[in-house]
Amino acid sequence: MNETINLLKNHKSIRKFDLSYTIPETDMKEIFAATRQAATWMNGQFYSMIVVKNKETRRKLYELAPPHMTFIEECNELIVFVGDMHRTSVASEMHDTENLAVGIEPILMASVDASLAAQNMCVAAESLGLGTVVIGMIRPHAVEAAELLGLPEKTFPLFMVALGKPTEEMQVKPRLPEELVVHDETYKEVDVELLKLYDEVEKTFAGERTKYTWTEKFAKYFSRKPHEESTKQLKKAGLLEDE
Repeated sequence: MNETINLLKNHKSIRKFDLSYTIPETDMKEIFAATRQAATWMNGQFYSMIVVKNKETRRKLYELAPPHMTFIEECNELIVFVGDMHRTSVASEMHDTENLAVGIEPILMASVDASLAAQNMCVAAESLGLGTVVIGMIRPHAVEAAELLGLPEKTFPLFMVALGKPTEEMQVKPRLPEELVVHDETYKEVDVELLKLYDEVEKTFAGERTKYTWTEKFAKYFSRKPHEESTKQLKKAGLLEDE
């Protein structure tokens, strides 16, 4: 099998790392170089990466997350991905134009660019034998995180990526069947029977680690209103207007 495809098909999140290990600087430079070459709309590159090494800062970020996320402190490298339209404000000042990067579209631009870059980071790191995990739990505390990281206007914290030398062996998690995800020509309505089958596959895979199936988990999650911290930070950063 093609080496790249094999790597992609065997992705798994790693949450336990060798605390004594230091990722060589040359490897990190290669990882960042690969990350920055990700696809991006109009070469806008509407994201920034904040490398967090300071133990106190990591501790504060960990305290914002659920208690089991000790890997925020214990990974070898922690990178916060930030949606960044601030550089467009600087560009506007340079050319004496009004910056109208407000609303859903610039937020989507930055979120997509950051996500594509983060995927490149994970693939690059895993190709070097490192483990990775993407952490979205920064968004429920977006205002505090933005202050902690000194984020300027037109920026917002999206997620973190933890990198390190793995100390655990994880299995590849089963994904939704292709028939539920890949549509020919037009969108096909969800096949409930396929979802039920996937519930059973996931339940068998997870065993005692979870008490909810895929459909139960997301029915429960989306029965609650989304947390409002991201919206607060987006408004505070000048990327969303008050209604």
